[in-house]
Amino acid sequence: MNFYNRNFLAKELDRWQKEDVIDKVTALKIANLYDIDLNAHSERTSFILKLVAYLFFALAFFTLVGANWEEMPRLMRLVLVLFTLGLVNFGGVYYLKKGKDKLGTATLFLGNFCYGATIALIAQIYNISDEPSGGVLLWSVGAMALSFASKKALLVAQSLVFATIWFVLKGMGGEFAYEFIVFIALGAYMLYKSDSAFLAIVLLADIFFYIVSLCAKISGFNEFYGYDDLMFRAPMAATLSLSYALLLVALFSTLAGFRDRLAHLVKGFGKYLGIIILIVCLIAYANGDIYELEEDKFWFAKAFFYSSFGKVFAVFSIASIALFFKEKNKSGLLLGLILFALPFVFSLGVGYANIFFSLANIIVAAVLIKNGELALGLCMIFLVAVVRYFELIGDYLGATALFIIFAFVVLAVAAKKGGKK
Repeated sequence: MNFYNRNFLAKELDRWQKEDVIDKVTALKIANLYDIDLNAHSERTSFILKLVAYLFFALAFFTLVGANWEEMPRLMRLVLVLFTLGLVNFGGVYYLKKGKDKLGTATLFLGNFCYGATIALIAQIYNISDEPSGGVLLWSVGAMALSFASKKALLVAQSLVFATIWFVLKGMGGEFAYEFIVFIALGAYMLYKSDSAFLAIVLLADIFFYIVSLCAKISGFNEFYGYDDLMFRAPMAATLSLSYALLLVALFSTLAGFRDRLAHLVKGFGKYLGIIILIVCLIAYANGDIYELEEDKFWFAKAFFYSSFGKVFAVFSIASIALFFKEKNKSGLLLGLILFALPFVFSLGVGYANIFFSLANIIVAAVLIKNGELALGLCMIFLVAVVRYFELIGDYLGATALFIIFAFVVLAVAAKKGGKK
């Protein structure tokens, strides 16, 4: 049983005990069959509730202080800020030393926010004017140092979020923060030591964001996320992003050999990232000529593979296909080969890209249904149907043919799953 199903079963066993469906002994027997720690699940729920409670305490405190901030003398403001920061952080360290890991982590989580607020308030008290990225970098470094020393994955993930804000601010200022890779490396090390779902999501998102931004920098797009030429850059970023998502899915079998939980986290992130990008592209390229075609028939493919986007895309795609081939995963091989055709499809125009993403969403949906994810697969199919329906309003013949194709796809998958009736 995979990680997500174990989590679901743990919640159900807890609920069944509360509703007197089963007794504690039976619940423990079922849990032991699937290597589930019921106590850990209950502790996780309690920890999340405590974390939310501490955040509300912090909001109440800052609201009270903020209402009287201007009336306080400068020295009193400084003492109050430093006292609060010290109290929260030393409290967190104290709880950790006493063996109260959940309480200590929650307190230090709050302390990282207090550290950022302290930097901002001291800058305001002494009228220190500097670009915001400098203060956020100081916040990120301090939070990461404390978080890494505490060896708590949640705190490292929180610090990575702060560092991501700094990375974005630098990018908005026209600079590329190469040093961001240090934060990513620290996050990767902590994920290796401790399988944390939150840290995995933040880290994989940061790696994706860093790769896309670095490719844009190398390719000469100094303001990649600006408006100018966005419609030319967006297909490049989308194509590379899909190859990254597919590679994460392809790595599942390799990672599962030594870290089952990590393998499921990586695969899950890649799967949902790919689905989100496919759906966004389906909607974005549904109507209109959002970029102009060139005389050269394969102009986009040539520009793409000449750029760093294309080179990284080729590496990711070839690696994915090789991994799927090694595992004899026919569905993965099909997706990899289809994805490799995308740059050439973009060269032919938006109309062909529209058709490509409609078919790609349907194929991915069929793979999901085949693998037991019926609800998600059907949602993707119905979303494609809705988008295409509005596009084909007035073309009743085309809409009818499209829906018949959808019906046959679903029936084919149903026959594959349960046999023909």
